[in-house]
Amino acid sequence: MVDAMKKYFPIALLAALVVFAPAVHGAGGDSPSATVHMQRGRLQVRQGRLFEGLQEYRHVARKGQSNSRLHRDMALTLYQLGLLGEATAEMEKAAGLSEKPEEFDLGLGVLYLAGGRMEESKERLSAALFRDPALAVAYYYLGELYLKAEEPGMAWFAAQRARNLGLQSEELLRRLELRGPAPRERDAAADDLCLRQAFTAERKKAEALQRRMATDISWGGLLSLRRASAPDFPGSCRPDDLPAPVETALAGLEPFSSPVTVETERGFYVVQRLLPYSEENWRAQLAGRTAVVVRALERVETPLPPSPPEPTPEKSKAKIQEEALAQVAAQVKKQAAAKAGRRVSLPLSESVPARRQAEGRFVLHAGCFKNDERAYSLVAKLKSLGLSSFTKEIPRKDGGVLLGVVADLYPSLAEAEKAKELLRGKNLDSFISPK
Repeated sequence: MVDAMKKYFPIALLAALVVFAPAVHGAGGDSPSATVHMQRGRLQVRQGRLFEGLQEYRHVARKGQSNSRLHRDMALTLYQLGLLGEATAEMEKAAGLSEKPEEFDLGLGVLYLAGGRMEESKERLSAALFRDPALAVAYYYLGELYLKAEEPGMAWFAAQRARNLGLQSEELLRRLELRGPAPRERDAAADDLCLRQAFTAERKKAEALQRRMATDISWGGLLSLRRASAPDFPGSCRPDDLPAPVETALAGLEPFSSPVTVETERGFYVVQRLLPYSEENWRAQLAGRTAVVVRALERVETPLPPSPPEPTPEKSKAKIQEEALAQVAAQVKKQAAAKAGRRVSLPLSESVPARRQAEGRFVLHAGCFKNDERAYSLVAKLKSLGLSSFTKEIPRKDGGVLLGVVADLYPSLAEAEKAKELLRGKNLDSFISPK
């Protein structure tokens, strides 16, 4: 059971639950006997004797000393034993006994996801991020959830937020790259600022806080200013609620850029600008992006050659026009084949000269598609830019096939990076990998 869960969640679930576990307290104090058994249980668990530790916890529960902390520790131990159902039930008990049950949203969201309870997981993770959009781990698991739900665009947004907040999620990002290019998240216009902030009167403490904010993903801590008398009050804030030096500093910061320290008359503010979590905003951005792609595809349906770029020393204008006409012919051929139920490939051997194939050590990928129309329209656009683009079939685990688009091959990373910048200037996403 545990091995299967780790297959789906490369970042250790247990670590996420331990690091982000809330500071919980039971109703009333523990008896001396209960305290001893709790201490013994934790010692046993730390030493790897999970069953013995669990027995200590259950002894406390049988004595009627149940509290939120006890059931949380039992949940973590049960998870390590691979007993996901029981672990989830204990975490639910912990939330029910807590004075602040909302602090368990992250842990329950992750456990629900591991158990396949997708809607409940999404509800809990979203609630956690709505309160604190600096929770990197919550974004990571939301990315896993959306990818499992076949929503790669939403998964990209969540994974990029996790990375921006310092969480290394390369394995998730690699899986997403196989599903297509990353959408670019836009900063939605808003009157309020979203930030995390800490205040101290001492410069050295401010420096330490800045380092922690920049590197410690366990410190979610949306600490923003809603009113001048409460510098650590959580929530978004209006710019005019901030001290003037802080407002000025934030005006020049991009969302998720490194935190900065601002000195004021009262002391030192450590601030980092964020973006609020909004599923609706993400979906609206993806809907707008899809509409742009659809309009582009509609233009490709008419078999007219694209406008060729200016000639370069390597290619004459006539040669570029010839290639543009050839790709339109291939597009028409592909459309006819699609109607007949066949897939037409644009293979490497027909697109890239043999010498370039031999020398090309770096691959510039431009996307991966279920829809052949989108793949071939992108190849046509890349060819019109003078690139030797081609497609390759990528098998899927379910037996299907995706169509990957390669922009070109390059002998050096520098040349590949230069081509990537060219595509970025044309609003085309891409990434580089060794051949």
